[in-house]
Amino acid sequence: MKAKRSGPKHSLPRLGWDWVSLRPTFQQHLSRKAETKEAGLFQHSRRRLARSFAGVMGGILVVFAAFFYRLEAENQLQAFDEELQVQARIMAAAIKYELRQGQWRLVLNEVPFLGGKTQPLEHHLVYVRWFDAVDPGGAEPLGSLRQYTGSPPPLKWFALDSPPHRLSLGFETVVAEGGRLLRQLTLPVQQGEQILGYLQLAVPLEPLQLSLGRLRWGLGIGI
Repeated sequence: MKAKRSGPKHSLPRLGWDWVSLRPTFQQHLSRKAETKEAGLFQHSRRRLARSFAGVMGGILVVFAAFFYRLEAENQLQAFDEELQVQARIMAAAIKYELRQGQWRLVLNEVPFLGGKTQPLEHHLVYVRWFDAVDPGGAEPLGSLRQYTGSPPPLKWFALDSPPHRLSLGFETVVAEGGRLLRQLTLPVQQGEQILGYLQLAVPLEPLQLSLGRLRWGLGIGI
């Protein structure tokens, strides 16, 4: 009986050692990839949080600037009106209601700026107007233009058939010719309980507009 001749044995290559050797490197690669991904997510979240914070702070600054501007504008306008009211009171105090030749007459000659015998006050008045009271006991103030100084009123006011003018008492902002803004004050002048007439005066708003313009510029630079 012949013995079988054994030839060289061929075995499949073993890959186990390769996997074992590559396993740490592969794990490190996965670990670095996970860390890079986490870092990217962190940076993205950080940038998004920074943008949100900047947006919130910017909104707060804008709201604060708008509030501060409105408050300052109201304060400056109030100071502007108070100065105009002081001038109006000085003029009203110079108006006289005297008995002459058996009749009570209104004397405007000594009113600063409006009268012809005195020097005008130190001011920038655009015009001063006096309206005689029409129907003093009526529901609304009506006046007939009697005298004015400065910029002339509309020509229709001088028409013989012009009706009494409906006056708006107190302060108001009016637009003059050329779009110029004026601050106007109309107030009644009384002798006891009797309304003698209405004094109206106006000044340009340019000083206030310039001041508020500088304020807006400063706030804009600050924001």
